[in-house]
Amino acid sequence: MVQEKLIIMTEKELSRYEIIKRLLNKEINGTDIAKQIGVSGRQVRNIKARVIKEGAKGVVHANRGKKSNRRMSEEKIKKVEIIVKKNYRDFGPTFAAEKLLDNNKQGKVKEVNDCVGSLAAETAEASKT
Repeated sequence: MVQEKLIIMTEKELSRYEIIKRLLNKEINGTDIAKQIGVSGRQVRNIKARVIKEGAKGVVHANRGKKSNRRMSEEKIKKVEIIVKKNYRDFGPTFAAEKLLDNNKQGKVKEVNDCVGSLAAETAEASKT
């Protein structure tokens, strides 16, 4: 029994797959494809090799669906949530992030802002229900 897997692709990836299929059928050459999709010839060769090896999945970015390498640790997120709920409940996400950085020295601006922003979104959703 053959199992079919659903592959989620963007329009850009779908277009690339169709073009790579034309390359595999020798209807068009790699240089033309490189110009057409705006990548180098080397990238076309790499995409072609992945499509031969993995099929349509070879066009999809390999990191899709994986957690970021730059994410904050769960421990730090919990710590920030506790501080925000305790001290900065009425603050907007950006102002709360600035105060966290000034008063509590909690990491970098971007990561704290992202954490506080997601916390604010969760709070807004909870207050609607």
